[in-house]
This record gives sequence, C-alpha cells and structure tokens, in this order.
Amino acid sequence: MSEVPDLSDVRRRRRPALVDACLQVDPQLPATRTARHWVMATLGEAGVGGSANQVVELLAAELVGQALVRSPERITVRVRFDGQTVRVEVVDDAQDSSDPSPPALAILGALAGSWGVLDDPAAGHTVWVEVETEDDWWG
Repeated sequence: MSEVPDLSDVRRRRRPALVDACLQVDPQLPATRTARHWVMATLGEAGVGGSANQVVELLAAELVGQALVRSPERITVRVRFDGQTVRVEVVDDAQDSSDPSPPALAILGALAGSWGVLDDPAAGHTVWVEVETEDDWWG
C-alpha cells in the first residue's frame, strides 16, 4: 500500500491570479461609490459572491474614503483574487501619509483577515486588505 502524501500546506501556496485589475478614480466624493461598484462587479465576474463579496465591497469603499480625506490628486484601486484570497489595495499620491482613522481601524480589524499600510515615496501611500473567501474557487 502506498503512503498518502502530506498535503497540509497546499492551501498556503499561492494560486495564479484569477483577477488582477486596476481602476483609477477621480479623488472626489463619488469615488467611494465608483470603487465599491467596480470591485463588486469585478469579483462577481470571477465567481466571488455572497458575504465575501459584500465584505470586500465595504472595505474598498472605506479605503477609498480614507484616501479622500488626505486630498490626493490621484487614487488607484487594485483588486486581486488568487482563487482563495481577495486583496484590495488603494494607492494615493497625497503628501499626508496618515494612517486610517480610529473608526476605519475598527472596521478593518473586524472584517479584514489582514491589512496593512505601505509608504513608498515613488509609488505613494497604499492601504491594503485581504479577505479569505468561503470556498476554494480554483476548481
């Protein structure tokens, strides 16, 4: 009888991106709605639905709203989905690189599996979130 291979780390390996898309939005109040709808539609087309899609939609709107507070000239939303994890990044070019507000921190901490902030003088201020989907979508 042959041995059963240890597959315990299979879920931790990164899958090829099923979604890797960017959207540039005008840094005005409607940007939150625009980003929210775009993220929801983009992930929906990849088959991500239900609560995962709704959580990511809410987090994307929150991140764009936080970027608007810093008065940037440019905001870019990037969404990636590798079959298991959705990652949303919001990048802005504002000079103020403050962290998200306390209410935003509470939302991020409660809903995101993980999140972080990256400051790069060349690329801008990035706030990212990751959310695990309920099912294995890589089929």
